[in-house]
Amino acid sequence: MKNFSFPKALASLSILLLAGVMQAQTTDENDANQPTATGNSKVRIVRLSQVKGEVQVDRHTGRGFEDAMANLPIVEGSQLRTVEGIAEVEFEDNSTLRLAPNSLIEFPSLERLPTGKTASSVHLLRGTMYVSLLKTQGNQFTLLFGERKLDLPPAIHIRVQCRNKDQIVIALPIDILRRLIDNFDLNRSWKQPREQRPDLRLKRIRNFLSAPVIIDEH
Repeated sequence: MKNFSFPKALASLSILLLAGVMQAQTTDENDANQPTATGNSKVRIVRLSQVKGEVQVDRHTGRGFEDAMANLPIVEGSQLRTVEGIAEVEFEDNSTLRLAPNSLIEFPSLERLPTGKTASSVHLLRGTMYVSLLKTQGNQFTLLFGERKLDLPPAIHIRVQCRNKDQIVIALPIDILRRLIDNFDLNRSWKQPREQRPDLRLKRIRNFLSAPVIIDEH
């Protein structure tokens, strides 16, 4: 009878386990790279670029909210919340999203289009969020708040505050408001001097967004 070698058996077992792990990782990577029914990929490079104070993230893994740290990847389905803290999320083109204290957001969709451009949707569930998009043509960014949504154009800076689904305030620069109105063929109201029709201007904007709007003069 041959002598049993424990070290050799342990080495063989380690090799088998390593092979299993590598196979599982390869399967996960292949799944992530597989296009969806729409032809979009789920491969994105979105990360927590800044974390200060108490910030937590639920990465949709079944473990609930965990303490967040800088450079943590953000994946589709994740939720990010701040307590006594602030957080910043950075996208591939250096566009950013910042969360004020006591805020909660969700990422329902983070996809890459067949053209290589990105499609992102962010749902503000509670608190205050600042979005700064760079002038990257072709990328899609949808902001959800309450039961409404707003497709943001490139090169926009916007602040949205949500206490609940019925208490939402949006702050937009005046030039962005003009562009939004133009998209709905309401630009005729902008031909009048700005100071002569402020009530009509805000009324049209509020009807479009179905939410109170503050004009950011800066």
